[in-house]
Order: sequence, then C-alpha cells, then structure tokens
Amino acid sequence: MGAITDESSPDHSTIINLVRSLAALAKKEDQRDEIVATLDQLAVALRDGQTDLPGILVQLLKDGDSEVLRQVARAAANLVIDCDENRERLVTAGYIDSVLSHPTFELDVHSAPAPTILAVTASLHNLTVDKHPFALSVLKQEIHTRTIIDFTQRWTEDFYSTSALDETSTIARWAWSIVSNLLEEPVPPLPSNALSTFLLPLTHYLTSIDIDVDTHLHILTHACNALETSSSQEGSMRHNVLGILDALTAFVEKAIVPIQPDAAQEGDEDEDDEDEGDYEKRLGKAKATIVRILVDLSINVPASSPFWDTMRAWLEMEDRSDLLNCALLSFGNSVKDADASAKSLLQGKESLLPKIISLLSSATPAIIQHSVIGLLKNLSVARDNQDVLGDAGVIEKLYEMGVWLEKTDMLGSVQGGAAGIIKNLCRANASNALRFLALPLEPLLDLIKRVDDPALKFECTRVFVNVIKSLAMAQESVKPLGGTRIVEALTIMLVEGEKYPVLQSESVIALTLLATFGGEDARIAVKTSLKGVGIDMIRKMAEDPRKEVRENATTLLRAVDR
Repeated sequence: MGAITDESSPDHSTIINLVRSLAALAKKEDQRDEIVATLDQLAVALRDGQTDLPGILVQLLKDGDSEVLRQVARAAANLVIDCDENRERLVTAGYIDSVLSHPTFELDVHSAPAPTILAVTASLHNLTVDKHPFALSVLKQEIHTRTIIDFTQRWTEDFYSTSALDETSTIARWAWSIVSNLLEEPVPPLPSNALSTFLLPLTHYLTSIDIDVDTHLHILTHACNALETSSSQEGSMRHNVLGILDALTAFVEKAIVPIQPDAAQEGDEDEDDEDEGDYEKRLGKAKATIVRILVDLSINVPASSPFWDTMRAWLEMEDRSDLLNCALLSFGNSVKDADASAKSLLQGKESLLPKIISLLSSATPAIIQHSVIGLLKNLSVARDNQDVLGDAGVIEKLYEMGVWLEKTDMLGSVQGGAAGIIKNLCRANASNALRFLALPLEPLLDLIKRVDDPALKFECTRVFVNVIKSLAMAQESVKPLGGTRIVEALTIMLVEGEKYPVLQSESVIALTLLATFGGEDARIAVKTSLKGVGIDMIRKMAEDPRKEVRENATTLLRAVDR
C-alpha cells in the first residue's frame, strides 16, 4: 500500500503564505475557525515541506479540539508523502509523541469522530509506509507500541462487530499496515494484549454477514504475519502462542471466504468468479502462514497435548492436502531425538506407520511426498525404528514410488530424502542392507551419474557406503557391490568431496572393504578407478598428521597393491 494522498497542490509560494498565516494564528487564542480553515487550505496545497510547518503542526496539537487535530493530521499526511526528509523533520518536531497522546486518539470508537481518526491514521501510515527508520524507532517505544496495539484492537473489533462504515474499514486497514511496519526487525517489546489483538481477525472465520471482504483479508493477512513474528520471538511471547494452538488449528481447518449474497447477485458472473478466486488465494496464503507457525511450534508441544489429536485427525483428511501436509510436517518436526520420540510415533494403536506406508506412492501429490519423506527420514534415524521400518517394506515402497527415475528429477528433496532414509536404515543393519541389495541398483546409480547437485550426488553415494559397511561387519558378501559404477561413484565422492573430511573418510573405508573382501574383480576395479587424482589423494592422506586418516589411507593402498 502506497502513501495516502489527500488532494493535489498549487505552487510553493501559496504554501509559504499559508504557513505564515498559520504560525500567526497559532500564537493567538480563540482562533479555532480561522486555524481550521487555514489548515484545510494547507492540506490541499501541501507538496513541499521546506518550511517551519512541522513545528507549527505540533504546536497546534496542544489544542484539544478534534477538528483542529483532523486538519493538522491532513496537513501532516500530505507533508510526508514520498519524502523522507519531511518525515524526519515531522518526527523530530515531536509529531508522533503529540498525536498519540492526544485525547481524541484514545477515545472509544463510538465516541471518537471517525473523520478525525481517519486523518490521524493516514498521517501515521504515511510516516511508516516506506519503513522510515527514525519514524519506526520512535513508534517502537514501549508506550507508543502499546497505544498502536490498543488502537488497532478497538477499531478491528468495531469493524467485525457492526456493518462497518467505509471510514471504519479504512481506519482498520491502515492501522494493520502500521502494525505490520512496526513489527519489522528489530521487533519491539509487545504489550500483553498484543496476542489477543493479532488473533482477533482469525476468530471471524465463519463470517457471512455483510462485510468488506477485501478489508477482512487485508487485516487477516497482516494479523497472520504478526502472529508468525510473535511465535518466532524467544521467551514469553512464543510460549503464549503455544496457548492458542486450538484457535490456530480451527482457523486453518474452518476458515472460508465470507459470503456476500448481494455481490453474488450483481455484475458479471465471470468477474465474480475471478474475484472469488483471488480471495481464495489470499485466504490460502494466510492459512499457509499459520501452518508455518504450527509446524515451527510443534517441537515444543507436549505429546499429551490435544494438538496431536487434531494432527492425527488431519492425517486422515486426504481431500485437504493443506491439513495433511501440516500434520506430516508437524509430526516430523516433533522428533526431538533419535530414540524415544521417534520410536513412540511408530508404536501402539496410534502408530503413524500405516498412514506413512499408504502415502509412499507415485500417485501422492508432490508436496505430500516431500512432507512424508521428511517425516520418514527423521523417524529412520532411531536404531529401534530400523527393523520396524524395514519389516514394513519401506525400502521396497520407495523403489516402487520411482523416486530416482528421471521423470522425478524436479523433486530433488524427495530424491535426496529417500536416499537419506535408506542410508539410515542400512546403517549397521545387515537385514536392511540385504533388502536394498535385492532390488535393482540402476535407478540410484543412474541418478548419481546424471545429477549436478553435489549434495544430492553424495547423499545417494553414501547409501552404498552404509550397505557395504553393514554387510562386511555381518560377514556377508560385498561382491555384488564391487562393480565399476559403484566404485566410480565412491571415487568421485573421495575426489570431489575433498572439503568434507567425513565424506572422504567414508569413501576410503568403503573402497578398502571392497578391495579387501569383494574379490579380485573388485580390487582391480578400485585400483583402476583410483588411477591419477584418486591415488595421489590417497597417498597425500597417508601422510596426514591425523592418525585415523593416515591409517585408513595406508590400509587402502595396501589393499589395492596386494
């Protein structure tokens, strides 16, 4: 939303004369009518603020008259349009302090003269619309922040409690725009009623009365953003947001675009459909913001909270991808450790495993695939879950999904996540390693060859590292893994992963195991693959001051030269 203009203006000399007249009138008593008339002319004329007008305006605010306040605010609003210099001068003169402490500004909405409040709100909006640092720093003072929040709450309540007048709708819109700018980093300390103010628009999700839908969605968008900012603050504010999870989930599940019977009966039908679509999109964005809050907070939600009952119910709502996605992400984010919390989600009557397995399908929408793979990856870290997931057929289901086929290359997060799951399941687990080995290896090897992203390439390669190590520790044959393609992938990770000691170490260990226990063909394949840069790197590592690196490299050299 840009700066709010009042009216266009004539030349600079007119403004100077008006300011001089205003300055003279401000020094006299009982000049209300003349001051108001002069301010009215000035508000119309004002474009250039190179006058002593800011100080005069602030001086005039000492008058408690609401009409004087209205005209001062009109002049101030026009003074600062697209002009940071005038914003600086007006704030320096004390405008914000004076206007926010004016008796009229603090009146109840039913007592306050709406035209005056409209002008005041416009002036504050124009001061902050371009995020002017000095204006915002003054507004972020604790007393001013509290005043703005209180003001916003009063006019928002009035907007939703009656068939709001145009002035009420506009005041509420501008107030929320000011709040939005106020919450820019660094976020000021928020008053105790801030959360209830931010939540207020979300509680009107079933509104079907005659309401300005555009204003409602404008307010709703800013309110959701304000809640997200609040939830990201460490301390009491984040804790307080945890106390309104039921209201947030109710909004996401039940909120609709308010019905407007009159609007549906008038105008072109296609135009109405287009507007409705836009409204739905805006509501969807607001809900997406709340979903981000729920997912972010889920790590702090106790397992006994009713929130998780709602999430389990959402898992069954496959016709609502937004709810299903939120539930999957929330459960995934709730896994705090590699054992207890991860294990609990796969046990008992409320085990998530049946639902997870049902979603491991190529027919599952991409966004849901991303979320269920993320959840499964977190669950697969726990040792106690390895056999549970392996026995449930997770490895086979991932292959059936075709996650590593070329047609799914646009889903890099799914491809990498699936590799991470199998890597975790095959870590020190020969049973799962054998399950993996019983499936065709070409899809994963083909992906390693064609992908350009090093992170994805190496994550896929590490699957073979864990499979080789697990089989060797269990004294199972690693010969099926000694082919040229796997050896080359390991060598590439050794050479191209030079900046990552963990990757290099894993490559060296896997190559050593293949050269030692994979038979003569595997030994020759490793030796051939290491020729050139690879062998030079291994020799360099054999002289590394770190004992473990040096010994591993020396062992590999001996294995290939035996």
